[in-house]
Amino acid sequence: MWQRIQTLYLTLAIVLNLLTLVLPLWRYDAGTQMEALSGLQTIAYVDPNSSQSMWFFSHPNSIKSAANTTFVLLVFAAAAVLTYGIFLYTKRPRQIQMAYAGLFILLGQTLSLVLATRQEPDFIGGATDVGRPEIGFLFIPVSIVLTWLALTRIRKDEELVRSVDRIR
Repeated sequence: MWQRIQTLYLTLAIVLNLLTLVLPLWRYDAGTQMEALSGLQTIAYVDPNSSQSMWFFSHPNSIKSAANTTFVLLVFAAAAVLTYGIFLYTKRPRQIQMAYAGLFILLGQTLSLVLATRQEPDFIGGATDVGRPEIGFLFIPVSIVLTWLALTRIRKDEELVRSVDRIR
């Protein structure tokens, strides 16, 4: 199972996807104030000397809570589907279906993150720009590419097995 390259691709995609929960995804700046979004929390720095961290789910005025909840659920769903797909290495057609399902979940995760970041920041006022992506935002497209690479390798394995079956 681990000697197959598609298993390594899927494992790396799962790890990068789960890292989006803790790494900063998006950042808003307004003068000396800064607000950084990650999958599980929002960190607002009002000034460089003090910091305040609040969980998205506990802030009553958060407009992004529904989009963020969707994002977190999709992260866990993609991780579960791709992990299940890793253990289907003997049933390649089913593994291909799980990889496609994981790919669509990752695309939905991207959409929910874009919807969450297109709104105003919750804790700081006066942010003039839309914000900018942080390192965690890059991990989602990388996870999509890794899942696609794994999918192509699974298909090649299936074609190889079918050609060997024809020879027999």
